[in-house]
Amino acid sequence: MRDTNIEYLAEKEALERHAAVLNDQNNGLNKELDGFLQTDEVVRSQLDRRGRVTNMRSKNDNELTRSYLRVEDARSRSPDKRSPARGYRY
Repeated sequence: MRDTNIEYLAEKEALERHAAVLNDQNNGLNKELDGFLQTDEVVRSQLDRRGRVTNMRSKNDNELTRSYLRVEDARSRSPDKRSPARGYRY
Protein backbone atom coordinates (compact mmCIF):
# COMPACT_ATOMS: atom_id res chain seq x y z
CA MET A 1 0.00 0.00 0.00
CA ARG A 2 2.83 2.35 0.81
CA ASP A 3 4.38 1.69 -2.60
CA THR A 4 1.07 2.57 -4.25
CA ASN A 5 0.92 5.87 -2.35
CA ILE A 6 4.48 6.69 -3.36
CA GLU A 7 3.61 5.92 -6.97
CA TYR A 8 0.53 8.16 -6.75
CA LEU A 9 2.56 10.97 -5.23
CA ALA A 10 5.20 10.64 -7.93
CA GLU A 11 2.47 10.68 -10.61
CA LYS A 12 0.86 13.72 -8.95
CA GLU A 13 4.18 15.59 -8.89
CA ALA A 14 4.81 14.69 -12.53
CA LEU A 15 1.36 15.98 -13.47
CA GLU A 16 1.95 19.19 -11.48
CA ARG A 17 5.26 19.75 -13.30
CA HIS A 18 3.56 19.09 -16.62
CA ALA A 19 0.77 21.53 -15.69
CA ALA A 20 3.41 24.15 -14.82
CA VAL A 21 5.11 23.64 -18.18
CA LEU A 22 1.77 23.98 -19.97
CA ASN A 23 0.96 27.10 -17.95
CA ASP A 24 4.30 28.68 -18.94
CA GLN A 25 3.68 27.83 -22.59
CA ASN A 26 0.18 29.30 -22.34
CA ASN A 27 1.57 32.52 -20.87
CA GLY A 28 4.13 32.74 -23.67
CA LEU A 29 1.46 32.23 -26.31
CA ASN A 30 -0.74 34.87 -24.70
CA LYS A 31 2.12 37.38 -24.83
CA GLU A 32 2.74 36.51 -28.48
CA LEU A 33 -0.96 36.94 -29.29
CA ASP A 34 -1.00 40.31 -27.53
CA GLY A 35 1.91 41.38 -29.72
CA PHE A 36 0.04 40.25 -32.84
CA LEU A 37 -3.03 42.19 -31.73
CA GLN A 38 -1.02 45.37 -31.21
CA THR A 39 0.63 44.97 -34.61
CA ASP A 40 -2.76 44.29 -36.19
CA GLU A 41 -4.22 47.47 -34.70
CA VAL A 42 -1.31 49.56 -35.99
CA VAL A 43 -1.56 48.07 -39.49
CA ARG A 44 -5.34 48.40 -39.50
CA SER A 45 -5.17 52.08 -38.56
CA GLN A 46 -2.57 52.72 -41.26
CA LEU A 47 -4.64 50.93 -43.89
CA ASP A 48 -7.92 52.61 -42.95
CA ARG A 49 -7.88 55.29 -45.62
CA ARG A 50 -11.61 55.78 -45.97
CA GLY A 51 -11.58 59.23 -44.35
CA ARG A 52 -8.60 60.38 -46.38
CA VAL A 53 -10.12 59.08 -49.62
CA THR A 54 -13.44 60.78 -48.89
CA ASN A 55 -11.64 64.05 -48.15
CA MET A 56 -9.57 63.80 -51.35
CA ARG A 57 -12.68 63.06 -53.43
CA SER A 58 -14.46 66.05 -51.96
CA LYS A 59 -11.51 68.34 -52.67
CA ASN A 60 -11.23 66.96 -56.20
CA ASP A 61 -14.95 67.46 -56.87
CA ASN A 62 -14.77 71.02 -55.56
CA GLU A 63 -11.76 71.79 -57.73
CA LEU A 64 -13.46 70.29 -60.79
CA THR A 65 -16.53 72.41 -60.16
CA ARG A 66 -14.43 75.58 -59.79
CA SER A 67 -12.49 74.72 -62.92
CA TYR A 68 -15.66 74.09 -64.89
CA LEU A 69 -17.11 77.41 -63.73
CA ARG A 70 -13.92 79.25 -64.75
CA VAL A 71 -14.03 77.63 -68.20
CA GLU A 72 -17.70 78.51 -68.62
CA ASP A 73 -17.03 82.08 -67.50
CA ALA A 74 -14.16 82.42 -69.97
CA ARG A 75 -16.29 80.99 -72.77
CA SER A 76 -19.13 83.34 -72.03
CA ARG A 77 -16.82 86.39 -72.24
CA SER A 78 -15.14 85.41 -75.51
CA PRO A 79 -17.00 85.75 -78.81
CA ASP A 80 -18.05 82.60 -80.62
CA LYS A 81 -15.51 81.99 -83.38
CA ARG A 82 -18.01 80.05 -85.45
CA SER A 83 -20.57 82.81 -85.48
CA PRO A 84 -21.01 84.70 -88.76
CA ALA A 85 -21.51 87.88 -86.72
CA ARG A 86 -17.73 88.18 -86.34
CA GLY A 87 -17.45 89.65 -89.79
CA TYR A 88 -16.52 86.69 -91.90
CA ARG A 89 -16.53 87.49 -95.59
CA TYR A 90 -17.98 85.05 -98.01
